[in-house]
Amino acid sequence: MTLDVLLGTDRVGREVRIDLCTMPHLLVAGTTGSGKSVWINSMMLDLVALPPERVRFLLIDPKRVELAMYGGLPHVVYGQAIWDMSVAARALDWVATQMEQRFALLAATYARNDAGQDWPKIVIVIDELANLLLTNPDAERPIIRLASMSRAVGIHLVMATQRPDATVLSGLLRGNVPARIAFATMTAAESRIILDETGAERLAGKGEMLVRLPGNRTLLNLQGRYVSDEQIEAGIRNAIEAAV
Repeated sequence: MTLDVLLGTDRVGREVRIDLCTMPHLLVAGTTGSGKSVWINSMMLDLVALPPERVRFLLIDPKRVELAMYGGLPHVVYGQAIWDMSVAARALDWVATQMEQRFALLAATYARNDAGQDWPKIVIVIDELANLLLTNPDAERPIIRLASMSRAVGIHLVMATQRPDATVLSGLLRGNVPARIAFATMTAAESRIILDETGAERLAGKGEMLVRLPGNRTLLNLQGRYVSDEQIEAGIRNAIEAAV
């Protein structure tokens, strides 16, 4: 099963789509107002169209505003976005336990990945990674564990931050997240932390992005899709109605 989402459009207006399953994890970073949160909502709009038996979400939202609207969706673990960072750390430990249980099931059948399994994909969306790690540094341990191991059992991380610096994004963390999206940054140093090269500091903002995909040496320069609150609310209503 794929988790197909719109990444953005290129300079001639062609859509570029990705499968989150092949990333297998994604880091999204950029300054306030650069388009980062809009892209996260665009991704969510694509994924909530899938039935909850195919995908579940663990949503961590320290600011309590970006992901709150997805509360009540049958896809959402705990029924709402998590804003308490101590609870978030325990929730990540819970997902790590789910990962181990899935690995045990694969081992019992001598399978190497989750192809043919009927469990749902789990997508962990962290809206502000810096807030989580600075508030609760212990959360880095399950995040790195999941990032290094969980691809084979259908668990994927999408982590966003407006603070792309080395105190937040350690080399170990970045090394386990090969897919990166950089929206406009304040400095070339921040661009280098996200993408391993400069360029994001020259982006125009308003959804323009540079993207590094696994196995691709060339950065993609794309424009993110704009989604309004009305579109998001309509997508959530449709998802709830379809699940009834």
